[in-house]
Amino acid sequence: MEFSSKLILIVIISLYFIPTIIALFRVKSNTSAILLLNIFLGWTFVGWVVSLVWAATKDKIDSNESQTIQDNNKKVLIKNKSYILISYLILIFGILVVPEIIDRVENDQIVKGNRLDKVSNSNISNESLVKIGPAPKFELVNQDNIKINNETYKGKVYVLEFFFSTCPTICPKMNQSMLQIEKTFFGNPNFGIVSITIDPEHDTAKVLKEHRELLGVKSSNWNFLTGDKTYIFDLSNKGFNLYAGENNKAKGGFEHSGLFALIDKNGDIRCRKDQYGNPILYYDGLEKTGVRDIQQDIAILLKE
Repeated sequence: MEFSSKLILIVIISLYFIPTIIALFRVKSNTSAILLLNIFLGWTFVGWVVSLVWAATKDKIDSNESQTIQDNNKKVLIKNKSYILISYLILIFGILVVPEIIDRVENDQIVKGNRLDKVSNSNISNESLVKIGPAPKFELVNQDNIKINNETYKGKVYVLEFFFSTCPTICPKMNQSMLQIEKTFFGNPNFGIVSITIDPEHDTAKVLKEHRELLGVKSSNWNFLTGDKTYIFDLSNKGFNLYAGENNKAKGGFEHSGLFALIDKNGDIRCRKDQYGNPILYYDGLEKTGVRDIQQDIAILLKE
């Protein structure tokens, strides 16, 4: 293989690895995004190797025909330069476009617009969001031992969940979903998040503050709340009708729902309708579609 051909192969290999390295810095926890990126760039790599082999084979055939060595070398040089130019163009394209691909995969918005997205934000209006009723009143203390209640979030759109810091099952996934929501609306003073522990005996204000820091929470409007266990269980089971309970046989000793409640600026629980026209009540914090839907509806409520 000639030096120029080796150079082309190095360029092609760099085409595969460089955007991948860039993506690794952008994506820290989304395995599906890395997988999608590798498939995309992997096939690009395979395609260019095949084209390189084809070009080398064709050059060899051409050299056996009635062409002079000088003419043949000129053709190979021109062709090699073309491959280098095209390779670098695609490399630049990958560096520019890969971040957009990653963002869309992370937000489950690979296709945007009303062409293929059946649940596009453009098809949802505030009139179609159902008003379930006033959110149950609560008053608890946050990670800084400050009392937080419904009035704290008056005039804000907020998402509410029940969790516990040592949860080994669904909470890590819920945390990632909530962090994604925080990232989407970070900096908006009219949006907030409420995370209420169902294990207040362990999750003291100090523990919740450490948990908050461990997650990397940035928003000052995201409060982690603790208080009396009976009060919290009643708030969850009777107030929001979201199951929470102790179970010694369950991992972590507790069981709870993975659903998120969406509350508007007036303190009312809001939601969209399902495909049959029924209110969904709450959003699934464990599924990408649920996280996508609640983000779309938060954006709508913020405009009210």
